[in-house]
Amino acid sequence: MDKPESCETCPRYSGVRCVASNPAYAKDIPTVLFVYSQPEKVDAAVYEPGSTGPTASTINHALQHVMSLNKDYQKFHIRKTYAAQCIPDEDDEKPSAKALAACLPRLQDVIAETQPVLIVAF
Repeated sequence: MDKPESCETCPRYSGVRCVASNPAYAKDIPTVLFVYSQPEKVDAAVYEPGSTGPTASTINHALQHVMSLNKDYQKFHIRKTYAAQCIPDEDDEKPSAKALAACLPRLQDVIAETQPVLIVAF
């Protein structure tokens, strides 16, 4: 996958890049944007961000519970992305300020494209 020009300054430039999930197809569907700090290594093998691994399992279970409590919540489209898009070299590595700054233009593009009614940051 080609990387944006802003990626060239990132310390994770050589890493595997994960991208945002698909936007809603209908503009009249309100979207909630989940922004995870960074992908986990298991996310490199799947198309949908945050759809696998221990973090996804916890989040998906919580979402199912909340949506079961109020049917109006089922009308929302959930879109997911990452603040730092490339997978870290080490499992416990947190995204650096430089990595987050390099990814910021892409995150801003996702927010502009999505026009979410709510952003949930993890």
